[in-house]
Amino acid sequence: MNWFSAAIVFVIVWWLVLFMVLPFGAAPPDEVEPGMANSAPSRPRLGLKFLLTTLIALAVAAVLLVVVVLPAGEIRATAPVRHGESDETPRRKAVFSASGRAKSPCRASRSGTRGAPT
Repeated sequence: MNWFSAAIVFVIVWWLVLFMVLPFGAAPPDEVEPGMANSAPSRPRLGLKFLLTTLIALAVAAVLLVVVVLPAGEIRATAPVRHGESDETPRRKAVFSASGRAKSPCRASRSGTRGAPT
């Protein structure tokens, strides 16, 4: 992932977190002044909310970027090993025919060699 993509991810996460953080501590004033909405907070503390939003967004974006950038092989290496299987157990790979269909490597070929008269 390049820097531009990482910046876009951060901006999107920042905006999402901002809308989650905005209601924190929002309390309507005791006395409503004329011309103001009844639901307007008395002390919005936007500077503190922007700082909190930035810190939370940095953490969330870092986790997202690590998950996206981390190769799948490293994730599998940290996964628990299944019962009766070691890390050295070879995995069978699918064999593909010319038509693109997967064939099992254990089955005999269907090219007419099995059961053909001799």
